[in-house]
Order: sequence, then C-alpha cells, then structure tokens
Amino acid sequence: MVAGRVEAESLGAGLTERGLWLSDVPLDTLGGAAVELGRVPGAAGASCASAGGQRDALREASLRALADAFAPRWVSAAPPKGTEAGAFLDRLGRPNLLVQASGPSARALASAGRSAHFPLLHSPARFSEVFDGWLDGLAERAGRGEPLENVAAVLEVRADRIDRTLDAILLQRMDGAQTDFIRAAYRVILGRVGRAVAAVCRRRLATEANGARLNGLLKKRAPLPVLLVIAEPGRLADCGAPKTAFGVPYAAALALPARPEGKALDDGYDDAKRLLDKLANYQLDLDRIAAELEAAP
Repeated sequence: MVAGRVEAESLGAGLTERGLWLSDVPLDTLGGAAVELGRVPGAAGASCASAGGQRDALREASLRALADAFAPRWVSAAPPKGTEAGAFLDRLGRPNLLVQASGPSARALASAGRSAHFPLLHSPARFSEVFDGWLDGLAERAGRGEPLENVAAVLEVRADRIDRTLDAILLQRMDGAQTDFIRAAYRVILGRVGRAVAAVCRRRLATEANGARLNGLLKKRAPLPVLLVIAEPGRLADCGAPKTAFGVPYAAALALPARPEGKALDDGYDDAKRLLDKLANYQLDLDRIAAELEAAP
C-alpha cells in the first residue's frame, strides 16, 4: 500500500518498463493525461486492466496516492455496472479518476456527474447508444442545475477486436468457397471493417461536436472532454490516429470542443460507410457480433 504521494519519476519508469499505452511519451510532456496504469514501483497491488482487457482488483489507497501525485487520468475498475462503478469512485473520493464501465450505465453515470471510460464498443450502433446515453445524462444533470465541470467520457472503439473476429469468420468462409470469385469477394474486406467502424464513429462524434445539442450543453460550462480512442496501440497507425490518442491531456480537452482523435479517419469516411453498408451482403450482422463481443470481454 502506498503512503502519501508517488513520485512522478517512479511512475514514469514503471510505465516505461511495462510498455503500456504511453511508454513512448515522456510523462512530463503530458500534463494531466488520460493513461492506463500498470504495476508501478512502490505501489504493491496497484494495477488495472491490461491491453487485453483483463481486470485486477485495485488497492484504493494506492489509487488515491496516484491520483494525488498526478493530475487527471483514467483507470479501470473491476465493477462493470454503473452503480458499482459510482460507489467505487465515491470511496476513492478523487474527481480526476475515470472508472471503466459498461455502456448501459452511461446515462446514470453522466447524470450523477461521474467520469467514465467505455471500452467495449464494436459497432457504430453501439457507439451511438453509449454516446447518446452519455449526452442524455449530462442534459439531466444540467436540467437540475448541477455542474458539468470535470465530467468526462472516453469512448473506445475496439477496431482490432472487430477485425480479429470478422477475419476469422471470413477466412473460414474463404476456405469453403467454391470459386475464386467468391474468395476474392471476401478478401476485399479482410482487415478493413474495424477501421471502417472507427471512421464512422469518428464522423458521428465530429458531427455532434458542431451540433445544437452538444453546444447547448457547452454554453453551461467549458467544452466537454468527450474523446474517441482507437484500440489497440499496435493498430493506431492503421487507424490514422497518433499514439497519443490514449494520452490527451485533460486540461487540453477542457479547453477544446468535444472531438475524436485521428483526423486521418475523415479521409476514408465515404469508403468506410459503403463497406459497412455492404456487410449484409456477406451475411455478417455487425450489431450481433458486437453484442457477443461485449458479452465476452
């Protein structure tokens, strides 16, 4: 258990040794950043979800010390439900922590003024459901005259996981295809669906950033730090997003309109939309697959 503050130098070394999201970014250049913590020197038992999504229990005293030593960051907590995630944040008592939560809890968490990270998003429909729930919760909170400051959301599209799942299905079908023409038709979409989902989600968020609904909320406070990240780090380049997509400084997010990361995704939006629209022709139900992936993280 950590007593008191954890030195920045110690945490920076821990991140580098573990090769986590921000291992290639000097910690002192991030300001208060959104990072996923791994095991750090001097913080026995303090851990959270790995890139593969497995969760460990967190020592609350260690997290408090880390939150005190470093300005805003997000962490993963074991509880998947909004009520449990909210109670977890209440016990920690640190407003600069974002708890990992399931999509259905988005509205309740936002309405309660709690920040969250939603990692299990695998389709545009699922992304929109969580994003709309988040905005509904913020609107409820604003309607009660309660502050929106420091209420943040990170919506994570698992492009890599989408591709791994769909590619396995496509390869199996290619093996059983009767003609080269059919095999070629499947080959066209291999490894492309995840990026297409990311591009469509990015456009939705970019559109909302300039829309009346979100801007109506922005009048009541500084711009909302709603971010879109593309997992996993190894696939960020493929998605046209910088590696720092996982490390957007919280202070900078507060100073800018809601926006996603990875501007290069805009260049491929039209092709991405056409690709997703054609999935039905391949007898691929992306929403069903997304639901299955969320049920088995």
